[in-house]
Amino acid sequence: MHAQSQPGAQRQSEMVGGSNPATKTRRADHSHTAKFTREVIKHFKESWARLLRNKFVRNWRGGFYTLEVTNEGKGWHLHLHALIDADWIDAGELAKVWNFCNRGTGYIVKVKDAREQNYLAEVTKYAVKGSDLAAWSASDIADFIDAWGKLDTFGVFGSIRGQQAEWRKVLDEQGRVTQALRVRLQQL
Repeated sequence: MHAQSQPGAQRQSEMVGGSNPATKTRRADHSHTAKFTREVIKHFKESWARLLRNKFVRNWRGGFYTLEVTNEGKGWHLHLHALIDADWIDAGELAKVWNFCNRGTGYIVKVKDAREQNYLAEVTKYAVKGSDLAAWSASDIADFIDAWGKLDTFGVFGSIRGQQAEWRKVLDEQGRVTQALRVRLQQL
């Protein structure tokens, strides 16, 4: 979902997937602000939490998300990418609900069927592109660091939340197997 807070921004929404329901969906929310602060991030995360509690998302089984920020001279651009396990997401309705949840700061959404694409890389990437950060002033970099502090840029929700311990075990076991293979290969 792209949510934009610029005054007079045109409403954009699209429904992707035709008659085939999306089993995985990527959405990204956008918000623009002149000053990037901890309060901006907290408002954004609170808006996301309100969305996840809204009855509109009752058909979302779970998923995970990451926050990203850019500043290309037009103000700070905070947005969210999520991989959502759902049969279908109506982008037009999502735009209305998102605008309600973020208290009118944005309503542009983009929903894509992610079954054919690898959106995992998009959702699990950095909070800021290195090339963007390199172009920022020292003051902008300081604002970015001060705003994030110890706030998380990645999260899970729904059915994924209950599986965290299970996935940790799988990943730990894979790590042990990988280490055992490395040791064995060194012995050969």
